[in-house]
Amino acid sequence: MDRKALSSPLVSYPLIPLVATFLFVLLALHTSNDSTVVLNMYSTRYATLLILTAVNVGLLWMKPVALSIERLVSGIVLLVSAAFLWDFCVGINLINVDPRHANLLLFAAILARTGPVQQAASRAARKWKALSVSAADLALVAGFTVLAIVFVEVLLQSFLLIRLTPKNEQEFLSLMSREWPEPIPVAKPEGTLRILGTADSMGVVGGASENYYYLAEKALRRDFSPRVQMVNVSVTGYEPKHELNILPFGMRYNPDVVVHSFFVGNDFTLYGGDTYELSGIRINDEEGVSRLWPRHFFLADLVVNELAYRRDLHQTLLEKKTGVVDEAGYLSKSFFLAMQFDRMRFFQQSTINRMKNVFPILDSMQHVVSKGKARYVMVINPDQTQVDKGLRQELLAKHHLKEEDYDFELPQKILRSYCELKGIPCLDLLPAFRAESENGDLYTVRDGHYSLKGNQVAAAAISHFLIDNKLLNEPVPQLPSRSSVQ
Repeated sequence: MDRKALSSPLVSYPLIPLVATFLFVLLALHTSNDSTVVLNMYSTRYATLLILTAVNVGLLWMKPVALSIERLVSGIVLLVSAAFLWDFCVGINLINVDPRHANLLLFAAILARTGPVQQAASRAARKWKALSVSAADLALVAGFTVLAIVFVEVLLQSFLLIRLTPKNEQEFLSLMSREWPEPIPVAKPEGTLRILGTADSMGVVGGASENYYYLAEKALRRDFSPRVQMVNVSVTGYEPKHELNILPFGMRYNPDVVVHSFFVGNDFTLYGGDTYELSGIRINDEEGVSRLWPRHFFLADLVVNELAYRRDLHQTLLEKKTGVVDEAGYLSKSFFLAMQFDRMRFFQQSTINRMKNVFPILDSMQHVVSKGKARYVMVINPDQTQVDKGLRQELLAKHHLKEEDYDFELPQKILRSYCELKGIPCLDLLPAFRAESENGDLYTVRDGHYSLKGNQVAAAAISHFLIDNKLLNEPVPQLPSRSSVQ
């Protein structure tokens, strides 16, 4: 290749047009279909910056485009790879771009055309040539980095990720094989009384030896009938819509009663997209988000979630080492308190309508159960802030709040009112937990889930409720049609 053709700094230093192009791509990513929105958000200076940057890009790329095919291909690979890596880095939070900084970028674009900057670029170009690093070398490294990321993403989507929201019977059985203590035949033996339990992680933590669903099964076998069988389809991370989606699979086991555990801490939500897991790290697939964009790769979510877990683990150990806490919990104290404070919004009157938004999902669950000729029962799991007076006072003091501004029984009131209106048997565990709260910790340390004792309290309350209200041997009432439900 003719070295004289590379004498221009703009040619010998390919990063100048490359950086300018990145700036233009970055700005273009923040445009909107509604030009009024753009002007209102960023003013006309944003549009001016976009135009000036486009002009700079065009001028800077004139000579590189005139180079050999090798340089042209290398430039394209570099551009595509860099754009890909940029977007991926945005996804894993390595780059956090705020388009409101358009003024700074505008100043940089204008400054890039001045003499001192061009001279600095020339000096940098000479140093760059001394390193004997060509655009082809950069393209090779960047291209293979992109290929490696794409390869890992394909592996994740095709083989490694475990879907926690089954789409067919095989996926359901595969999921349950990791949850159930033993296989359960679909055909129900004659005389067997089946209870289908569904919940989020509250119905999972503790496993077959400590979770309240299985402890309730043991209590019912002892106090009611040895033929009671629990079919637990609870999955960690589930929301009500997830539970609605898995319910038809559970109904194939012909349960007599469906016990739906509703956790007031985080179940007032309409979210219900697919959920995946890899080595204990969970990934939620948001509806309407394309996984084809690098920033939305499963790999990006996996990296972010793994780093978040590692950071909190480090914080947990640091708090124990520095004496902030006497006993290390599952979560760090700072994260746990932030989580509990966020849940306190459900104790305010302003969130009543938001909580009621979940009612259509509960209606759908009830109709699925009724269609399967089973009885629907709701169990309301309390949040730790409602039970633990010490935690409640700590949160109020930390955020300078007044207790009288909150109704710490509001979620239960909303759900009990709904159940009464629909004729749904409803067990509120809050009174039982408050009664037992003075006798020991009912929740695991800085976790929000029931301890063994908490699971025992819940199991005893559930088994007594089912027996005392004769929910295990009465005929299932016919529910009104959807059109008659207001």
